[in-house]
Amino acid sequence: MAKWWKFGLGKGKDREEGPRPEPTPAPAPRPEPTPAPAEEGGKKRGGLLGRLFGRGKKKEAPAAPPEAPSAPAAPSAPSAPSAPAEEEGPAEAPGEEGEEGGGGVGERPERVYPPFLHVSADGDWVISDTEWSGTMSGTLHGSDVKTFIDAMEAKGGPQYDVAIPLIADAYGIPGGLIDIGRSTIHSVDY
Repeated sequence: MAKWWKFGLGKGKDREEGPRPEPTPAPAPRPEPTPAPAEEGGKKRGGLLGRLFGRGKKKEAPAAPPEAPSAPAAPSAPSAPSAPAEEEGPAEAPGEEGEEGGGGVGERPERVYPPFLHVSADGDWVISDTEWSGTMSGTLHGSDVKTFIDAMEAKGGPQYDVAIPLIADAYGIPGGLIDIGRSTIHSVDY
């Protein structure tokens, strides 16, 4: 193999230098991004963390005034309150209104759930005729995290009939086998 670099293995200068690779042209320097116009006013941009914690893009806020006058102009008042109440039930409806509306009174931004959640439940568990005491623990992922958190933070108290089978599935036991009604739940941690 021919040596094409200056520094290296051989001490003698009597070696023949092989063909050198052609130098590659340096890429053209990219122009640095110019700061935003005076609209930003020196404030920091939203960024990833801003979007994660429900702060929408600042350019969407001016779109709210045209939408606001059209809502009160609806003549049918009795049917209008029931429709928004049904729309606010899904998790995505308040988030969409929150970004476009610019933070109206009483509106909550869409909740951001973690990608995974470590959970554990201590209790006396009944599976068929077998009863055992212990702690089930595991890690929930994806949509199970949302389902679990929504069940534990439900209005009227935790919905153990939804949460415990998810923990059992993460623990390695089919959640449908646990009889929640006959089991005694000591604590659920997450």
